[in-house]
Amino acid sequence: MKLKGREKYFWERNFNIKSAAAIPAELKGITGIDSSHDDEFFFFLTARVTTIPEIYLRCTNITDLGVQYICRLQGLRQLTIKDHRHVTKHCLPDINKLGGLEYLDISKNNIAPEDLLTLTGLNNLKELLISSDLPEGELAPLLEKLQAHFPGCEITVY
Repeated sequence: MKLKGREKYFWERNFNIKSAAAIPAELKGITGIDSSHDDEFFFFLTARVTTIPEIYLRCTNITDLGVQYICRLQGLRQLTIKDHRHVTKHCLPDINKLGGLEYLDISKNNIAPEDLLTLTGLNNLKELLISSDLPEGELAPLLEKLQAHFPGCEITVY
């Protein structure tokens, strides 16, 4: 299958790949810091690449839709989606499908700590980084609930 139009531009611009045959099925990782990574980037990426073990994103242009595309990947063990105002609790059902996830940083997004109690499929999670504006008196009982909900997981609050 030939690359055409926007997809061709995507692969050439981001990976210097000029043919569909040259696109790997697996990448070691994706990093985006203050970058133009957006929903379309992950749409095209996950349409061809099936496995990426690590993704680190901070201050990019992804939304819940981009997270949905990311969650299509196999073998994702580490996921950082930090400092994205358009990432909300609506992406949590997709994240919940990442049963092999060991590390999750979803700090500084529009996801409240109590929303994380809906995550029931992350049985391998060892480290969770979140943020909260709650006063200490309100946060402490919630952290106890989260710790019980994610046994064996280290939870860090920023």
